[in-house]
Amino acid sequence: MVVARKIKFNVVKASCVRTLRQMYQFIRKNRILIGICFIAFLLYTAISVLKHVHFESTGYDLTIFDQAVRGYSHFQVPSSSFRDFHNLLGDHFHPILVLLAPLYWAADTPIMLLIAQALLVLSAVPAIYLFAKKRLDPTTALLFVLVFCYIRLYSELLRLIFMKLLSQFH
Repeated sequence: MVVARKIKFNVVKASCVRTLRQMYQFIRKNRILIGICFIAFLLYTAISVLKHVHFESTGYDLTIFDQAVRGYSHFQVPSSSFRDFHNLLGDHFHPILVLLAPLYWAADTPIMLLIAQALLVLSAVPAIYLFAKKRLDPTTALLFVLVFCYIRLYSELLRLIFMKLLSQFH
């Protein structure tokens, strides 16, 4: 029994070491990609937080999910006073919200959800890059990832410029 446990532990350990080694090699080979992701993460987070602080965030959904994650973080049934649900599990069950609950242990604010949103959106970038790299050359795949990362930021910038121009005509 003890030998079987040691063998299972060694297999798991070897698998973890192999995975970490592959991740390290991927990061070393793709420093530009990691840099693009990091800058995009900072920009997405900054824009989301600034919009939230200036009362421009989408309040309805953010309020509901904020209250749900807060409930999970306090080991309570998720509820929403905004939607008048005493138990959000009767409406929808989102397993990711349970995984986001520890963020609220660090800071009990909806800004943590905005940071997690930026991280989760950009977590798709390595998979998109590898998918595009198999079908295209590496430079084109990198351009494809650039478009994926920055198209939303570009549209947000255009919206801000347009709103600024409209505000001058009042």
